[in-house]
Amino acid sequence: MKEAAKAASFFLTINNSKYEKEYYDLFAFNLEQALQLLLKFTLLQKLGDYPKIHNLFEIFERFKRGYSRERKRDSAYGRKI
Repeated sequence: MKEAAKAASFFLTINNSKYEKEYYDLFAFNLEQALQLLLKFTLLQKLGDYPKIHNLFEIFERFKRGYSRERKRDSAYGRKI
């Protein structure tokens, strides 16, 4: 899944030129793709799985719930957060 992090980085890199050329629709699309990949990559690392969906808001909600659950579990076992 490290490919997802590389792909997210790629989307962000090519996005600079889209913004400078005022291709705002492509800029927004690439930004959304990068955010989806980064959130899914983080969920995979933290929880071992990620949602197979493309709705950015739903992915972010699952990220918040999963991260919150992970933090509670770690603090219950006395792990540093």
